[in-house]
Amino acid sequence: MHALRRTEGASDPADMLAVVALCCPACDTRGTAVLNYGPEATVDDAEVLVGLEDERRGSGTDLGD
Repeated sequence: MHALRRTEGASDPADMLAVVALCCPACDTRGTAVLNYGPEATVDDAEVLVGLEDERRGSGTDLGD
């Protein structure tokens, strides 16, 4: 993970998405993923977010970063 941006729904703050910039460590292919987090997150989305290797400089894995 090279970047992460959080969004919330204008009419429903519980509608939370994480837009993640990704880069494959093996082949350098780049892409994005859009995942739910918070109360609406599926188990699959939560597992992906937890499993991402955070490559942001000076950052923790907190979604608030």
